[in-house]
Formats: sequence, structure tokens, C-alpha cells
Amino acid sequence: MIGRVIKHPKLYGIYLNKAKLETLSQEYKPKLLSGPSDKVRATFVLTRTTINFLKKHVSAQIPTLQYISSFTVACAYIWSCIAKSRNNELQVFGFIIDCRTRLVPTVPSNYFGNCLATCGTMAKTSALIEKDGFVTAAKLLGDCFHKKLNDKDGILKDAATWYDFS
Repeated sequence: MIGRVIKHPKLYGIYLNKAKLETLSQEYKPKLLSGPSDKVRATFVLTRTTINFLKKHVSAQIPTLQYISSFTVACAYIWSCIAKSRNNELQVFGFIIDCRTRLVPTVPSNYFGNCLATCGTMAKTSALIEKDGFVTAAKLLGDCFHKKLNDKDGILKDAATWYDFS
């Protein structure tokens, strides 16, 4: 049971009191997977050589950046590319991180279930499309990772605000 593994009083109630199991009936029809026609999908292929080049570029531009991972530079590159197709508005880049090894006490490695937290940052399009837009994106994402992963109050500090407990 989740309550025995993750000690968080408000989250514990979600799993015990709010859980609703849904069953599939004979008349179940899956949703159509086609999206709006004004959207574009793309596949980005970043080789190990490209990733290493991007990491070195960010390290050279911002030597004080605490967290530069492959995921950080890949997300920063994609975010700065996508921003070029947007108007000058506030851009949000969010993602989910696995928290099993980051809880105190840590969750056992054989834990079967979700243990995720949100992480994200935002910037104006103009900051992401300028000459050093990729570096700006990498700094924002790297700082976000560092702050989330090293939060002294715990990774689930604000978890209770994410859910409606009514």
C-alpha cells in the first residue's frame, strides 16, 4: 500500500479515499487518436556526438551551471527550436521526474507504482530565439532540475497543492 511506502499525510488520502476503479464495458470505444490539423509533430534525433557538443557549449557559456545532463541539453535544444515557431509570448516547458530515489526515506527499488513530481520553467519566446536562446533554455532547465532535486524541504513539499482534496 502506498501509505506504508510514502509518508505524506495528504497524499495518502488520495489513494485510500479517492481511488475509483473503472471497468471496460462492451460498448467501450477508444478515443480517436487524431489531433487538431493545425498541429505539427516532429522527431528529433540527437546523436551522442551532438549531445556532447551541446553539453560542452553550455559548459563553456555558463561554467557555474550546476546541472548539465543529456536530458537538460536535449530539452533545451528542442524548446529553443519550438520557440522559433511561436509568437512572442510566455513559453512553458514542463516535464515529469522520477522521485523514487529522492524521497527520505528512499522508496524500495522493487516498489511498483508511480512516484513522480513535476518540474518546469518558463521564458518569453524572445529569450529563447535569440543567438544564445539554447543556452538560456539550458540554464533555466538546469536551474529547475538543481532546485527540485536539492530541495531541503523534500521533493513532495508542494504536492498537496497539486491535487483537489475536497
